[in-house]
Amino acid sequence: MNELMSASNEKVMQLLEDQLAYMKEQNKDLSKQIEVLTEQVRQLTKALYGSKSEKSKY
Repeated sequence: MNELMSASNEKVMQLLEDQLAYMKEQNKDLSKQIEVLTEQVRQLTKALYGSKSEKSKY
């Protein structure tokens, strides 16, 4: 019985480790996308309002 529980625990641990690795990669990708979109907002805000406008926050 202990061997069965141990094997089951190992499978669960492996699944959790795989899920963590996937989520870390996804987090990295989403962080990069945020950087790109933030830069786009900055550029478009500058184009719309100019670089010296009080409305420009980026």
